[in-house]
Amino acid sequence: MEKKIVAVVGLIGGILVAVGIFGTWMSAAGQSASGYDLTKALPTGYNSKLPYIGLVGGILAIVGSVVAIVKAGAIPKVLLIIGGILGLIGVSLGLAMADIVSAMGAAVSIGYGVYLCVVGSILALLATLGLGEGK
Repeated sequence: MEKKIVAVVGLIGGILVAVGIFGTWMSAAGQSASGYDLTKALPTGYNSKLPYIGLVGGILAIVGSVVAIVKAGAIPKVLLIIGGILGLIGVSLGLAMADIVSAMGAAVSIGYGVYLCVVGSILALLATLGLGEGK
């Protein structure tokens, strides 16, 4: 597969992660919160800087993809791998908040932002497979 096409897949993945951070991550008790909202003080008194890890992952995937489109080499692949992994870590650690809210007795539903981040991270990681040796 053409490396530029694969790099565009990684770019789309990075964009999905970055956008997903600002999308709804969870809803409980009639309120919803994005990954970004989880970085601020919430009514539960809990806040987390962990969604920023996902945002950094999305940005790294975007940068790695753009570099891969412009120029080949090992650096874009490394950036996509790190970006994809950080995206997944940011989402999984940020979702610990859902467990905390759920433990308080509220019914929690997961929002679309989480799914965007997960799909974007997976796309970034899959793009690294196509950036191997060859064309």
